[in-house]
Amino acid sequence: MEIELDGEVKSVHDVFFSIDAYELGIEIDFVYWAKLSDNDYVLFGEPDPTGSYLVRSPIVLIALDRIAESIRSESLVPHSSNECMECMYIDHVGKDDYIIFDRDSIELRKARMIHLSENLGIDPEFGELINRLSKGEPVEAELLDLWDRISGKLGQGIHVEELNTHVKAAVNTWGKLIALRKGVEITPDKPWADIVRLCPVTWKVLTLAVTSGSFDRFLKG
Repeated sequence: MEIELDGEVKSVHDVFFSIDAYELGIEIDFVYWAKLSDNDYVLFGEPDPTGSYLVRSPIVLIALDRIAESIRSESLVPHSSNECMECMYIDHVGKDDYIIFDRDSIELRKARMIHLSENLGIDPEFGELINRLSKGEPVEAELLDLWDRISGKLGQGIHVEELNTHVKAAVNTWGKLIALRKGVEITPDKPWADIVRLCPVTWKVLTLAVTSGSFDRFLKG
């Protein structure tokens, strides 16, 4: 397969094609490497339904040998839910086996929420919620109740809707992301396990890459 990288057309031999029956999509994956310095930041996102802005998601890089070991030992843990059919968890990821890029999900979102709260004139009251969120408090129900009391005084409007979206995302994710920042063991029973949950197309392609020897050739190369 020929692809263009950095303006140069290159041939890639270890390429895997996978059909995702649940999302009605076809993925083309290949093994690729790149050097990252301490100051580099990996960014990922998909356009929102209107196409007007990028919905960003935190990125986690997991050590290839840890993934390969889990697949070779057939220790991927099955997981199925309405939001993720036939998914798999990596059975164990140590605190030194991953790097997480989450500043978009925390710092950037926090700055936007503070800006919106100031424009809406609720920044003094909103400060308590921000402070509790920033500590990674896992009491989601209490934080949502606090937000409901604040937002109940605001009425409606596009900025209120946006702030509501940010708050609910922060309540749901910040506690987990802050824990991951500190360096924790990741297993399927942990609250932050979703960070190593693999959708069907991902774990199937990774399994093909490992069992075909593609990973070994990549690691030795």
